[in-house]
Amino acid sequence: MRKSTQPTTILVIEAENAKGVLARILVTLDRPNYYVAALNMSKTDVNNQVIITIEAVIPEPESANLVLRLEKIIEVERATARSISSHHLLKAGVFKIDAGKATAKFWQTVQKYGATVTFAEDYLLVQKTGCDNDLQELYNHLDQEYLNTYQETILAGCE
Repeated sequence: MRKSTQPTTILVIEAENAKGVLARILVTLDRPNYYVAALNMSKTDVNNQVIITIEAVIPEPESANLVLRLEKIIEVERATARSISSHHLLKAGVFKIDAGKATAKFWQTVQKYGATVTFAEDYLLVQKTGCDNDLQELYNHLDQEYLNTYQETILAGCE
C-alpha cells in the first residue's frame, strides 16, 4: 500500500451527471505534483446529480485555485477542498483471496479484524471498513500468504 507523508486533501464535488464530467475533472487534476489516491462517484437523491469524492495529495497553497478551476467546469455546481490527516478518513478496503487459500488461520484473521467475506466461484472478497491503521494491519496479515489484489476507497472524513 502506497502511503504519502504529505497532508491529504479531500475534494467533494457536486456535479451534473453528464457524459464526460469525470474525465474533465480528472484532466484538471493531471498535474505533476498531484497524486490521486482514491475516487468515488455516487448518485444522489437529487435528479441527475452526483457527488464525486477524491482523496488526493495536493500542495496546500494550490487547493484554493484548484477549487476555482473545478468550479469553472460547466457541469460542476460546487467544489470544496479540505486538508485532513489521512488517519482520520473512514475507508473501505476490499481484499481478493483465492478460495483455496482459506485455511483455519485465514478465518481466524478475518474474525479477529471483524471483516466480512463474500463468496464467489473461485475467490473470496474480504471487506473491512476502518481508518488507514485498521486497513494496513489487516493488509499486513493477509499480504504474506493470501492476498491477490487490494482496493480501498473513502467513505467519509471525520473531524
